[in-house]
Amino acid sequence: MNPVTATLLEQLDWPEFEAWVERWDRLGRMFLAVYRSGLVSSEQREEYRGLREILRRDYKAWQAELSRYWRVVCIAGEQLEEDPFMVLTSSTELSAEDVDWAAVQKLPAAREALNSFLLDEANRRKDAT
Repeated sequence: MNPVTATLLEQLDWPEFEAWVERWDRLGRMFLAVYRSGLVSSEQREEYRGLREILRRDYKAWQAELSRYWRVVCIAGEQLEEDPFMVLTSSTELSAEDVDWAAVQKLPAAREALNSFLLDEANRRKDAT
């Protein structure tokens, strides 16, 4: 897991969201492996289907809140117009064609949104105590 994300999650003690982020990280590692190799294995296809289902289902709980964060993230100087969490889980089947440079660029943008959200959440909880 990204060290900044891990540190923020450790401060929050938020197991439900941490489980979601761990699955998101698995998806990200899978996308990078597919991008590098240009191939999708049957194991990756199967894992993607399971991850996609859980990620999309559980994302609904945080989608509205995270939208405030991904909307201000930029890729190559351009603000995101589409939710990277939904875009990267939009295909029902994983294919090498889906994992192109544009898709891979959404991974750090999504991470930036996640970390900003977690930092704000940690500050909110700190201020509430």
